Amino acid sequence: MYDTQDAVIGGLMDEFIFGPRLDNLMMSYTSIMALVQSLGSKNSGTISMVALFDDEEVGSASAYGAGSK
Repeated sequence: MYDTQDAVIGGLMDEFIFGPRLDNLMMSYTSIMALVQSLGSKNSGTISMVALFDDEEVGSASAYGAGSK
C-alpha cells in the first residue's frame, strides 16, 4: 500500500509543500543547506529552523528505519 494523493501547497502563506513520495534524503540535505546559507541574511526577529526526525526519512539503517529489527 502507498499514498496516492497529489502534492498540495499549503500553510498560512503557501510556504509548505505537502506530498507523498518526495525524496526525503534530498529534502533533508537541501533544507540544511538553505538554513546554513540563510545565516548571513539580516532577518532580525525571525527564527530559522529545520526539523528532521529519526525515522526512515533520515536513514533506513537507523534504529527505527526500514532496515531495523
